[in-house]
This record gives sequence, structure tokens and C-alpha cells, in this order.
Amino acid sequence: AGFTVVTERDLDSKDLALALKKFLDTYGADERNQLLVYFASHGATDSLTGNGYIVPTDAPLPDENPGEFRSKSLSMNIIKAMAKDIVARHVLFVFDSCFAGTIFGVDRSAPRSVRDGLNKKVRFFITAGAATERVLDRSIFRDQFVRGILGAADVGAQKDEVITDVELGRFLVTEV
Repeated sequence: AGFTVVTERDLDSKDLALALKKFLDTYGADERNQLLVYFASHGATDSLTGNGYIVPTDAPLPDENPGEFRSKSLSMNIIKAMAKDIVARHVLFVFDSCFAGTIFGVDRSAPRSVRDGLNKKVRFFITAGAATERVLDRSIFRDQFVRGILGAADVGAQKDEVITDVELGRFLVTEV
């Protein structure tokens, strides 16, 4: 409701980086905006560095050519750096991909009230799988994520029609 949706499919390494940058520069420049960046793609964890990557269509398998894999794939370190530069107050990154969900530091603390959190800059990352898990192409994660953001994750005592990062995370852990 009220969101502008931008869909990109089957991007090569150049187009993947450009599309993400263009989206974040366009919609992330206004402090009042709330962004949802959803990747449903191949992902991999580099066995040499332990870093997670989003894999574009033109990247080789990481074990076949590690150097070219790293140069063409989009590192989660780059995505985290991009997230810090976004002006928009609230940004949710969701990765329905195989790669290390553990690469992100976990902060399970919640603001004292939802109102406190609404006025602060928040970056939240959700991943469908950890480094050792494979995520199916037709994943239950996506279906439950959609249910959650449409209201099923609003499990607070007051059912306040505001779904927090903590509520969504707990809902997905329980349902998936």
C-alpha cells in the first residue's frame, strides 16, 4: 500500500550493481521514505573469505574460478556499506538466497516502544538461509514473508498495525 515497486530480473554483474545503486539513490534520498529491498536470487558463501555474495547471471561458480566469482558477484560487505549511506529512515533488506545469514551482526534489542523506533534510522537484514543451508527456488520463506508483511507478523499485544523488525523476524523464525 503506497509503495513504488521496481522489479529487475536475471541481471548480470554490471546491471545488478547499477540497479541496486539506482534504486537506493532514487528512493533512499528522502529521509521520510521506507525501503524494502528483496533479493530472490542465487547466493553463495566464498569458502576462502567466508563472505556472502549475491550471484549475478554472468558469475562463475565460486569453486571454479574464485577470483572472477568475487569480482562479478555482489558482496554483502558492499551491500552493508551501501546501507549506511542511505538517507531514508527505515530500510529492510531481505535475501531469499543461499549464503551466510550469520555474516550480519545480530542485535536482538528492541526500542522501548514502537514510536521510539519510528523516529530512528534503522537497517534490518533478513536472510532465508545460513551458510550451510540450501534454499529452494520455490521457497516457503517467500510465502511466509509476504504473509508477515501483510499483517500476520503483527503479533504485539495491541495489534497496532505496525510490524517491527523484531516481530517480522520472530514470525519468520516460527513459520519457516
